[in-house]
Amino acid sequence: MRPLRTFINSEHIFDNEDNITCLLQEYKLLDGNTELKHYKFIDSKSELLIQLSDVFVGIMGKYIEFLNAAEMYELNDFIKNLDVQQRRNLKLLLALEQKSHNHNPAMLHHVCPLSVFRKAEYLCECLA
Repeated sequence: MRPLRTFINSEHIFDNEDNITCLLQEYKLLDGNTELKHYKFIDSKSELLIQLSDVFVGIMGKYIEFLNAAEMYELNDFIKNLDVQQRRNLKLLLALEQKSHNHNPAMLHHVCPLSVFRKAEYLCECLA
């Protein structure tokens, strides 16, 4: 629901999820008195961008899980043990996250402890 309320001038395309479709049918999204109908559900098998989004969200989820589980002191060893390609890939991922944030901070919505943000900042500093 958050993206639908935050980005009312955008078109939202979601993967077919019966439980989400049913849930949204229970609500009427309004902007003032105008009902918002700026979303649709389609089969991800026919929509490459939804497939790409699923991959990106999965990678970001694993990244956040890693940060949540790792202790700050473990990050130095983690970074030290990355090979050249792993370091490059991590830098690219973090650059993409930063680019999204710079484009519009509301696009990235995290629900995680402050310690995760501190670890992410630390990783960025170490890789810079």
